[in-house]
Amino acid sequence: MKFQDIPAQILNIRVKPTTDIPALEEQPVFSVDIRPMYTGEFELRLKDTIVFVRPVAELDICRLNADLAIGSALLAQLAFPASDGSIELQVAFFTGNCLEMGEVNIGVDEYVEDGIRKNYSSKFKDKILYEKLESLSCFSQGEDTFFFLIAGSAIDEELKSGAEESLHVAGANLTFCITGDGIRFVVTPKEVPGGNSIFCATRLTRRKNAPDRAMRLVKGRLRFVDWTRAGQIRTLAKAQITALTQDDGSYLKKWDEFGDVEGELLLKQARIVGALQFTDMQQGRDGTVTVRIVEASDSAITALTENKVPELELVDQQPDYLLDESLSFQDFERHIKITADQRSKDSISSFLVKSFDKDHLLLMLKTESLPSVSGKLIRSLRGDVTQIKRRMAARQAILEGRSANPQLGLLIEEQGQITRIRRPKKVTALTAFVRKKIFRSDPTFMQERAIEVALNTPDIALIQGPPGTGKTTVIAAILERLNEMADKRSVRIKGQVLLTGFQHDAVQNMIERLSLNSLPVPKFGKRSGSEEDDYSAFERNLDDWCCEVATKLRKRNPQLEDVEQEREIKNLFVQYVRSPSHLLASNLVKKITNLGVAVLGENDARRAENLAKDLACQAGSNVASGQWLDVTDHVDWKLLRNRD
Repeated sequence: MKFQDIPAQILNIRVKPTTDIPALEEQPVFSVDIRPMYTGEFELRLKDTIVFVRPVAELDICRLNADLAIGSALLAQLAFPASDGSIELQVAFFTGNCLEMGEVNIGVDEYVEDGIRKNYSSKFKDKILYEKLESLSCFSQGEDTFFFLIAGSAIDEELKSGAEESLHVAGANLTFCITGDGIRFVVTPKEVPGGNSIFCATRLTRRKNAPDRAMRLVKGRLRFVDWTRAGQIRTLAKAQITALTQDDGSYLKKWDEFGDVEGELLLKQARIVGALQFTDMQQGRDGTVTVRIVEASDSAITALTENKVPELELVDQQPDYLLDESLSFQDFERHIKITADQRSKDSISSFLVKSFDKDHLLLMLKTESLPSVSGKLIRSLRGDVTQIKRRMAARQAILEGRSANPQLGLLIEEQGQITRIRRPKKVTALTAFVRKKIFRSDPTFMQERAIEVALNTPDIALIQGPPGTGKTTVIAAILERLNEMADKRSVRIKGQVLLTGFQHDAVQNMIERLSLNSLPVPKFGKRSGSEEDDYSAFERNLDDWCCEVATKLRKRNPQLEDVEQEREIKNLFVQYVRSPSHLLASNLVKKITNLGVAVLGENDARRAENLAKDLACQAGSNVASGQWLDVTDHVDWKLLRNRD
């Protein structure tokens, strides 16, 4: 907000310095006071100095004296310097003293968002919308920020007009009205769990052209936050989760405790291996290298012998958790982000352990080469660190209500209270198409009920049953219905479906049961001891699927085969013209002959057969003489071009 946009009566007075100082420039004025013992002069506090000025017009002296005598809060600036040394002093006066409120959170709901888009631009949304509201409502002077509010009976006038808009605040406990550059809105307090509160914007209007009366100046910053339905759920969930996690019985607190125990075991395993000093690197022909361990602890030798070290990492110096065995996992986790970010900038070299010869202390690693013939190896924690970072990010998202379901933490916690949300239109459990495609016989009542619950749950559905009750079939039906809804609904369903299982075979069994749009389903992961991950197998299956689809298309559209044959003939012809050879000539004539009488006609088909025989008969003599039969003189290419 600019100074001229402040919603108050601004007094404009042209003044001149009373002392010999350099010409004043445009700048903010932090205070304006009457100068004692100097009639008609005023003291202005600027950023780095204090200056004394006197109004050019005698009438302005009286006006400024009268306003300053009230002792109200003010904002001022110097503007429009003139060649005669004068400059305009602009002063905005307010009611009462300046209030201090610090940072004030203002919740913005759908009502306010729609009003901003209607009055300004439909492009304003999310963060951009909140920044726009802040720029319209706050004024900055130096390092300070101010906003303006109306209190008392002045608010009542805001509610006299606009019956429809007044419905939005009916029954609300109104406190004050914030006004700014062409905008004003009434805010009301809203209690949130944890004894906290937030102010919510409840009525948005455009400010009148006339200056507001009874307006107070407030030193502080307005911070606009999401208070839409989804935003409320996130905020309320965050406040409730924060309180619940203080309890000893909190699931998330137990999750942290389990993570600490798991982390201590991880550090213990790394310390058992310690640092392995190696030398004499030798490269193998099978993509491996062999090194000789010259320095290692007994526990490290035992761990290597028992195949308890899956991966090693090459380091220049030992990490802190090996140098200081008293370092706890909480300390390690606290600094893991910093160390991980630093390590990600460097090249991290880690290698799978293939085998270990205890008798000769020979260690085989799966890699083409090592950066050096000797060095230091430690147990690699790269995968574990990645997992820890993901867990930390997931936990933080749950605590802050930023997960896909903002109330996920409340679902996990036993004492969590779910905020009810408006349910979407009920989804039919089964359609005739899915029923016929998935079920060999009619589904049971419980199967159909499970599908209905899963499709209509606002959060999480748990389907439980003993083996043989059709759970896999139910999952397939749910996925088919989701796919069907995404295809036919006017509003596109967002998101993807992730199938996970404790065992790879369970997921593979599910994939084999699925046939969504006849597309193959990718699978990620790797079985223990497997040389190839499942995604590579999926790529092979995808190639097979593409070939199968292509074969079916050719059978349904025989003309495609003719088009492909003609394309091959033209490509061979271009190659032959550029670089004639007997092999190209033979292949070219063979392809032409295969087109048959229906394409070439009787005469051209006979010419092609004769040309093929001539090439076969003359092959031996042409090789000796280096002369080749020019097939381009014997083929009617015009005929082929006319078929395009």
